Amino acid sequence: MTLIIFILVSALGLFPFYPAGTVYSYGKPVSIYPEGFVRTRGQNLLADGNKEAVLHPVSGVVPISLSDADGNSFCDSIRVVCTEPESVADKFKALVLCFGESTTGTVNPDPRTGSYDCGWNWATMMQNTARTHGTDVTCLGTEKCYTAHGGWSSYTYLNWPCAAKMDTGAPPHFFNSETMWYALGLKSVTGKDFSKEAWQYDLIAKTPFGRYPVDEHSCLVEFAKKVSGLYGYPVFSGSLQDWADELAENPVNEFYSLEEAKKGRHAFSLEKYIERYRTMDDHGNRLESDMADPSGRKVRGKDGKRYRIGSRIVSQALLNKVSVCSPTHVVINVGINDGDSFSSIGATADVLKSLLECFPGIPAAHFVMRWPGACYPELWAPGYIPRKYSVNGNNDRVMAIMSEVTEWSADRKDIHILDVWHCQSPVSQHKEKYSDGVLDCSLDDVHTGYHGQMDAADQVLGWLYHCLQVH
Repeated sequence: MTLIIFILVSALGLFPFYPAGTVYSYGKPVSIYPEGFVRTRGQNLLADGNKEAVLHPVSGVVPISLSDADGNSFCDSIRVVCTEPESVADKFKALVLCFGESTTGTVNPDPRTGSYDCGWNWATMMQNTARTHGTDVTCLGTEKCYTAHGGWSSYTYLNWPCAAKMDTGAPPHFFNSETMWYALGLKSVTGKDFSKEAWQYDLIAKTPFGRYPVDEHSCLVEFAKKVSGLYGYPVFSGSLQDWADELAENPVNEFYSLEEAKKGRHAFSLEKYIERYRTMDDHGNRLESDMADPSGRKVRGKDGKRYRIGSRIVSQALLNKVSVCSPTHVVINVGINDGDSFSSIGATADVLKSLLECFPGIPAAHFVMRWPGACYPELWAPGYIPRKYSVNGNNDRVMAIMSEVTEWSADRKDIHILDVWHCQSPVSQHKEKYSDGVLDCSLDDVHTGYHGQMDAADQVLGWLYHCLQVH
């Protein structure tokens, strides 16, 4: 298939922009922001001549006129799918596994009130909004209704038992490119020491930890010593292979499976996740046990079936906090950290595709959140003080990766790409401050704030209602 082309030709010449996809509504208008279309460094855009374009909640295809600072213009079209809550209420039940990176795990109160009543990230906001509609939606995860790991890339979730990232800016307790190479045993496999070659990064991205014995190397020994007994790593007693084996058998990554790593294309296992963390029957009813440590206990759910409580549910507190069962839907918020990796666009896209294929027969949605900032901060005055938006190396790579993944997903019935990128408010910033009628969202932080999270929640919920109605 021909790749999606970013450079489109208008009557006025070349006009680069990042094309929109499908947006979802559950009966409320959807705002589209020009920042979502920005494709090149220094580009400033308007949508329909304004700082935002508001789409009516009616299903159909809507044209959007884009214009830049030089007066060039072009039209894109956005498909809107609207599903009213009334069409699914009292008819369907959704159990939605939600997992992702830091943009899933951030805590953002309403900046104007300081309240968390409507939720504090997209998963909690989505669940709370659904409850106001009277629809039966329960979000699942190890953190009550989501699972999140800041800084993790798609290949981390897919292949690693712990934090690992090909990024010079990653925290020191993450495996880095060099230690990843030797921990994966790739010197023995290839006969090559790590030398920062492009093919080596691609091989790192696609190799599951635990498939091959580790390589004895001084950098790996030093790393094992540094993290010994910290951040979920086992204590290092001198044997690298013993240390790696214990890490694989007791992973930080809730989805990691050593068995899958050894026999399959990757190490990700939904079944292993449920085996470790199950606290509910498959109708979403919480399992009950009077044991102080209920892990591994067989109990009968309210649906009449027998279940084994997760092996890591070792207390009554966890039994009542964690919400895990077999999901009916999956939503994945992973990808912004892939923009910082050294693997190629194609290899990184392939890893993300593999992650999205880990849920056969279950509708799965994926989205990436855009970095905050506005093309024209002055247009948001006086009510907002936003940062300036610009394409950098990270979001340039993310858009290229997502171009491949979006095209690939078009022929897959149960894999859906949500276009949060174009719907996310540019004047929303993690740790933003509200005072005297002004929202200061100019902080130098890559994470969106409350309203950006709510925009993502709206897209997820609109997609979910559409799925429930169709299915």
